Amino acid sequence: MTQSHEASETFGAILKELENSHLVGQRILLKLMTVAWFARGHVLLEGPPGVGKTAAARLFAAALGRKLRRVQFTSDLLPSDIIGGNIYSQASNSYTFMEGPIFTDVLLADEINRCPPRTQSALLEAMEERQVSVDGDTRVLSKDFFVIATQNSLDFEGTFPLPEAQMDRFLFKIPLGHYQLDDDIRIISLGLKQSMAIPDIKALPPQSKIDLDQAVEAVEVSQSILHYSASLLKATRDHPAIAMGASIRAGLALVRAARVWALIEGRSFVIVDDIKALAPFVLSHRIRLSTEAIINGTTTEDLVQSLLLKEEFPK
Repeated sequence: MTQSHEASETFGAILKELENSHLVGQRILLKLMTVAWFARGHVLLEGPPGVGKTAAARLFAAALGRKLRRVQFTSDLLPSDIIGGNIYSQASNSYTFMEGPIFTDVLLADEINRCPPRTQSALLEAMEERQVSVDGDTRVLSKDFFVIATQNSLDFEGTFPLPEAQMDRFLFKIPLGHYQLDDDIRIISLGLKQSMAIPDIKALPPQSKIDLDQAVEAVEVSQSILHYSASLLKATRDHPAIAMGASIRAGLALVRAARVWALIEGRSFVIVDDIKALAPFVLSHRIRLSTEAIINGTTTEDLVQSLLLKEEFPK
């Protein structure tokens, strides 16, 4: 069995373990979260309350065998509440650093748009460099540090839009909505038969993570794929309805994610369909519409889809 087939089977086992939990009808969400973690990115889940955002984060951390800590973002939350700080001890006449919840493997930033931008920005260095700076000292975070942020839609009261620099740090923005009728029935039935607490699930062994990381690095990306990805970026920058196009960070994120996606699909190489499947989740939150486009009711998701239809893959 080839390395790519072994990796595909391992990814399949992870997704099956998660799907057998209470996360009904969420295969795409689980697949994207898996891609993000192995691509060393972060995810932003957006949707109304009660659609399983927090439960998905908890189950995902459990499936990977990683420690999870949760921060409920509120309007009075301070950066030090996330990062920690130096606390003075009168007994020893010295300062001791008290770690905040950011010192974990998986950080669940619940309702991140409930706090003001100053506190939101406390995550910038951590998400990009996996380290934080406190009083001039740099402290390294877990090498597997992964942020799963949730936010309510902006039409809910008491929310603050995330700064553009913060949005650019998220590999994916994944919109979530209410379930279909059949899924609602199944979830209610499960809730009547058993506890809705997070179930025990089989965690990914550490060696499997190492093997999967190596398999991802071995996935081939052709020059045609690189050219197509770069062309998509340029198209966002040249479109008259887009005031700010996607950065090069978006292109790097797109290709890294496509390698993991290809491996999950059982291939050792990236194809254009991988790029097209992931582009809406990678690019939509990284572009800013022009004033005229906003007035006309255009959405970033619509524009990305139109670019995917127009942009031709090089032969």
